[in-house]
Parts: sequence; C-alpha cells; structure tokens
Amino acid sequence: MFVVPCKYIPASPVRECVDSIVKHHPDQKILVVDSFSDDDSYLKELESIPQVIIHDEKNSQYPVGAWLKAVRSYPDEDFYVLVHDSCVINSPLTKFIEGEGESYVFKYFWDRIQASGYMGGFIPYYDSILDNTKYRKPDYHEKIYGASYQMFLMKNPMVKRVLDSGVFDDDHFYLETKVQDNVWERLLGIIMSQEGCCPSKYNLSGIHNNTGLHEMDTEYYTKFSLDRR
Repeated sequence: MFVVPCKYIPASPVRECVDSIVKHHPDQKILVVDSFSDDDSYLKELESIPQVIIHDEKNSQYPVGAWLKAVRSYPDEDFYVLVHDSCVINSPLTKFIEGEGESYVFKYFWDRIQASGYMGGFIPYYDSILDNTKYRKPDYHEKIYGASYQMFLMKNPMVKRVLDSGVFDDDHFYLETKVQDNVWERLLGIIMSQEGCCPSKYNLSGIHNNTGLHEMDTEYYTKFSLDRR
C-alpha cells in the first residue's frame, strides 16, 4: 500500500504522484488522505482511479498521522510506503520491497537533538514521545539519523512492532505543529535504527544535503517544493 497525504493547493502534482505509483506498482492500493484542504474537489478526480482509496477521515497530524490512519485501517498490507503528494515515483521500488531490510527511508540525514533545539517546543516534544515506550531516548548530544520529510517504506512485521511499542497509543501520541512534524523526522530514524534498519544503510537515495533544499531528483523519485505552510 502507498499512503499519500495531501494538503491540496493548485500547484500540487497529486495526480502525477498517483499516476506514477499506478505506472510502477499497478497492483498496489493507494490510500489518499486529505489534510483539511481548503479545496478537496481533487478527490473526485482521484477516486475514479481503480487503485485509489479515499480515506474518509480528514487528517490534521501531518504525514505521520496519515500513515497511522493507513496502518490502523488496513492492518494486513505487506508494506506501507509514505510519500508526499509532491513526490513522483520514477522507478519501481521492488528492490526495496523485496530487500532484506524491514524499512527504508527515501533519503536520510544525521543530526543531534541539541542542534535542533532552537525550534520552540522541539525538545519538550522529543522528550515526551519516547517516554513509556520500549525505545531508548538518545542523549541530546548523540548522533542520530533521520528520515527526510518522513518519506519511507516499512514492512508489516516492523509496523506491528512499532504499533505495539506504545509510541502511537491514543493517550500518548499527538502531533499538532510543524515543529513536532520536524521532530518526527528524527523519531522515525531513531525507531528504525533501534529496530535494526538504520537509515544510513537502509535508504533509497543516500544522504540529504542542503543543495536545492526541498527539491530532490533521484533514480527512484522526484520531490518538488510547493512551499506550503
């Protein structure tokens, strides 16, 4: 299953995103999760595509929230690929779907929590999410690896372990701001690393550098910058 969260604006290439998935993975379901778009009429066009499922509940919790709705609503898929509506798939991801890793990020970066602590609320949120879960919370000065833009592939066995960990328990998980969304780029990498799939090894296209900032063009995908807030 591919999961496509969308906060629609006229520049969104969401149709191109969906068409590219259909082209390279014609047998896979594509779950489109709208994020309270001002105009969600684009869903009418997408629902005519046989592989597309329109999730009936709006999502306010950024890409990770859309992924969570997918894995809870469709718990028996072999794998889940979270992509943005601003991402077009260029080549089949079969190599990774059939690969040894249980998860792969599209691109990775490395960081230290202290280095991102200038963002208001970043560290308190980071401190709260891994508490009372099985995952170890890395020290602020420790080198960690993250999942750029939270775009990743995760196979069902790891999904089940992550869901069982307590991270997404309803009385624990919340994601309400862009800063918290940025924390989740790090949290996903921490979780994957502790599950045995460090993003620095298990990735589609290497390390994320700052050239071009939000735009990426790789063998497997192209991500466009829509400058949404």
